[in-house]
Amino acid sequence: MNTILLTDCPILTGVPYDTIRKWVQRGIIKAVKIDGKWRLNPATLKKIKRLHQDKAVKMPSIPYEDALTSWKEAMRSGYGYKKPLLPRSVQTNLSAMGYYWRWLKQKPSIEIINVDNLELAFSRVGMNAETCHYSMKIQAFKAVKSFLKHLAKRGFKTEQDVEALSKARPYRVVPAKRVKITKDQLHQLIKHNHYSMREGRNDYQRARMYLLLMLTGYSGLRIRECLELPVKAIEFEQNRIKVLGKGMKLRYAPLPKEVAQVAKSWLKHEHQGDRLLLEGMTYNACSQAIQRLSKSSGIDICWHGLRRTAATWWVNEGMPLPQAKSLLGHSDIQTTMLYVESDSTDAVNWFH
Repeated sequence: MNTILLTDCPILTGVPYDTIRKWVQRGIIKAVKIDGKWRLNPATLKKIKRLHQDKAVKMPSIPYEDALTSWKEAMRSGYGYKKPLLPRSVQTNLSAMGYYWRWLKQKPSIEIINVDNLELAFSRVGMNAETCHYSMKIQAFKAVKSFLKHLAKRGFKTEQDVEALSKARPYRVVPAKRVKITKDQLHQLIKHNHYSMREGRNDYQRARMYLLLMLTGYSGLRIRECLELPVKAIEFEQNRIKVLGKGMKLRYAPLPKEVAQVAKSWLKHEHQGDRLLLEGMTYNACSQAIQRLSKSSGIDICWHGLRRTAATWWVNEGMPLPQAKSLLGHSDIQTTMLYVESDSTDAVNWFH
């Protein structure tokens, strides 16, 4: 009797190979191994097409909480990934899954994680930057895709489900806003932080904000790097900060005398523990703090904008781009060039 190679079935039926292979493994489709190769009866092709068209194959299910726990362990161990994810990356993915369920407004279940519901979730929060930031949507998209890939590896979803998700990928409605400020504006921001009398704001919070403004605006650190910075990483004698950045890459950031003075004062009066900042300080809390300060001071800025500001000052004062790239921890000098790009007004002011 004539037989067909399993590898030829996708061409003959239009059904993905991984889907057919899983049906064979579960006994839904019968196949025999001849000379080390899996083969099918030609009559089986009709059944494969019918199953695919009617979606008659019901995937096994698993409670959502169990699937979430399994995914979390996979991210921490590196199973299915190139390497184990950092704790902050794991937390970002879990938070982004929370966005998905909050927008979808349904009880979590793996059966309703699909491209249609993802598009529905995005449509409910709107597609403009005022309603929901692009960064939140792309995080939710990447988290849902990563979760689906994990479910597909365990046999609870198909590769086709994962591939279909690309239709719902969000795109920017407006170009990325690369904010930066002048040195005078940073000094105004710091001054406003010192003298603002917002209700419930104490001296400790002002001092902490002052330290973060200096580390990002002068030393060019990312806000997450500031939150995870150990005390021993600040090398006062060498005027540098030892930073473990993205992708576990080690680099040294500058420690100007202004930042060193603020750090010493913080360590003397406010500091507790091994980290420079308390472990309870979160990224979201920092984001809200800079938004409040930006709004009350009238200076449009974010944490990453302060990092761009530091990079622009370095280059304008004569630092070569490759050296700025190294201090910022960029893998591509094109990224550094985007950080320090200036308009004609900046170029003219540089001469004065």
